[in-house]
Amino acid sequence: MPISPQNTGQRFTKLSLLQPNSDQDSFGQPDKTFLAIKSVQGQVLDLKGDEIYRGQQFNPEVNKKIIVRYGEVASQFEDGTLALYWLLDGVKYYDIQGIVTLDQRKQWIALYCVERAGFVLGAGTGQPPTAFSPWGLRTYTGAIDGVNTTFVLDQATSDATRIVILRRQIRSTGFTFTGRTCVFDDPPQVGDELRFLG
Repeated sequence: MPISPQNTGQRFTKLSLLQPNSDQDSFGQPDKTFLAIKSVQGQVLDLKGDEIYRGQQFNPEVNKKIIVRYGEVASQFEDGTLALYWLLDGVKYYDIQGIVTLDQRKQWIALYCVERAGFVLGAGTGQPPTAFSPWGLRTYTGAIDGVNTTFVLDQATSDATRIVILRRQIRSTGFTFTGRTCVFDDPPQVGDELRFLG
């Protein structure tokens, strides 16, 4: 009988699959950023028992196993690039280190990952993404003109899961939220990229 992740009792979570950016930066070096290309359903599990040993064969830092349906990542698995991808769960980033198929019919696969915490977009090694697909992206009204400081989202977002991205960096200060309205201390400038996720 094929292994089913539902036997773990762990709920499925919507994750964003993050693809390495193939562009180059202004110095002609690889642009170490990622682009969210699709959402997938997965079960995020802590490693226990023999799983700890198995995960550490890929990387001693591995501390999570994420089970997903094979069909959701089949193209990345088959072209051999899946281990280069990351997963995003709200504000948690998972760096894929190893892949194991869980049944002969390839219904489920396990992704052994390192949970990366405390990142700022565009800084550090193994940088998490600086661009996102429409999954989780909130639309808003408000001009980016160097004067306006007030932006109104299409719906309210949670303080616990909201992400504010300005000039390709996650921001945790410099603004105040009241319901759907965000007021910045200083106005975003013409040409700035502003994104709200949540």
